[in-house]
Amino acid sequence: MSQLSSVVETLCEESTEPTGVVSIGMPSSIIGTMGSAVVHRFLVDYPKATLKLYEGPSGLLLEKLEGALLDIAILYESRRGSNMLVSPLLEEDLFLITPPTVLQGEGPDVSIGEVEKVPLILPSPLSGLRRSVDRVMQANGLGLNLVLEMHSVTTIKNLVEKAVGFAVFPFGIVHREIADGRLGARKIALPDMSAILVTATAVGQPVTKTMNAVQEIINVELHRCVLAKQLRGRVLVP
Repeated sequence: MSQLSSVVETLCEESTEPTGVVSIGMPSSIIGTMGSAVVHRFLVDYPKATLKLYEGPSGLLLEKLEGALLDIAILYESRRGSNMLVSPLLEEDLFLITPPTVLQGEGPDVSIGEVEKVPLILPSPLSGLRRSVDRVMQANGLGLNLVLEMHSVTTIKNLVEKAVGFAVFPFGIVHREIADGRLGARKIALPDMSAILVTATAVGQPVTKTMNAVQEIINVELHRCVLAKQLRGRVLVP
């Protein structure tokens, strides 16, 4: 029924403004930075259309996309299968996130050797972000002092704030806590210590005017967040 609805919208959209329903998924690590801004701009600009926003780890969002339950997914480190169209968005720098008792705000860069020694609390391997961290550590012949795995980004931040351990995240996940002095962040001094954020759609899915509108909003908000230094890294879209 969702696919039929998309076909109807495609047939009608040449003479109308964006309408219909578009479903988008974002990982927890990015939805807190730009999710509400994307929804707000969509509601203002396209009142005749409906946006559904889902949150989850990249692995789960990819399954929903492959099962036609999502129209667009923002993912980390997505595999590029023959049934997926993937467009890079942002190469995000990764930071060692510290308890406020260690550091408040931003500090000097930290070596990869130091990261290897501290007790880490990381997302589960279902997370594309976690796979990015594992890939870089393995490529440099280093291990992880992993003390906890959590499916909740919010819980990880709370545990780091309570000095239970450290985390490795992009800056955007913790920019509010950094500004409030509740956490510290040190960029990891390794050229490839980054995570690639992409947008993905299913091959063969009709690309509607509403989907294009959402993609444009995502690109605009991404640039805004980077300029505001809420996200740190290299933008990969015009």
